[in-house]
Amino acid sequence: NHASTYDPLLINLHTPLPMITVGAGDLRLMPPASLLVKYGMIIRIQRGPIDHKNLKKMTQALQDGANLCIFPEGGTWEKRLDDVKPGAAYLSSIAGARIVPVAIGGTYRVWRKIARLQRPHITVHFGDPLPPIEAQDRKTRQQIFREASVQLMKRIYNHLPLQDRERYD
Repeated sequence: NHASTYDPLLINLHTPLPMITVGAGDLRLMPPASLLVKYGMIIRIQRGPIDHKNLKKMTQALQDGANLCIFPEGGTWEKRLDDVKPGAAYLSSIAGARIVPVAIGGTYRVWRKIARLQRPHITVHFGDPLPPIEAQDRKTRQQIFREASVQLMKRIYNHLPLQDRERYD
């Protein structure tokens, strides 16, 4: 789940493996984030029409054994649980990659708390890895990706604190 720009930092701090973060390509990045793009630690994807160039970069990274941090919601704004993008499921299918669901609690408006010198209560739950998504049939592929994405968000939702679940209800 994705409630704050703090989330990718949190994930990278709590995983022992090197991680490439997928971020919005339509937002202006300031240093040091712009340097992370330069050195390949962030792949920026354009939201809206399919960004084939950066999807290819992500697929290649997975096929090369890299780990991607991708947020299936596609942004930090509030939305319904089933309002999810199919990108993670698509990449899993194309690259044969497993998906590890991660539920992040307490990061909504976390920067405001930090600025006020308040200590936020943050939780991170790593779920069991899911097998790669199988979608060979071109006719049902989009539906399979959509269903897999919704199921992924439901797994994440089940491990969120109540106040974070309310954002989806």
